[in-house]
Amino acid sequence: MFYRNCYYSPFNNLVYFTKEKDIYSACIKGQGKVMVIGKKGVLLTLKDGTKIAKPEAKIEMKSTGEGLYTYEAKFPLTKEEVGKLDSSSITEYRLAADNYTLEDGNLYQEYLKCLIKQQ
Repeated sequence: MFYRNCYYSPFNNLVYFTKEKDIYSACIKGQGKVMVIGKKGVLLTLKDGTKIAKPEAKIEMKSTGEGLYTYEAKFPLTKEEVGKLDSSSITEYRLAADNYTLEDGNLYQEYLKCLIKQQ
């Protein structure tokens, strides 16, 4: 559902951000071969070595029907975390049982910067 004064970066990416008023959220996606039910937790590693841990982020899983599963976690970001993501891009993340490398972390960082500029 879309709300007035709610802004989104592109949804079809592995990482996307939302901003509603002054509240920021992130969504991280991944794919793997392991069925993961009831798991929580996301760990983001930034280019400067900083880590952002979201241990309570609920992970949703769906089967692709091809022996693979997609994982997705949505979680709020604090102002401090938004500041960290604004100054350093995501290079890796851990979601469900897998670690992922994010080749184009600078692109997602630029999406977030656009949201920050929105009034």
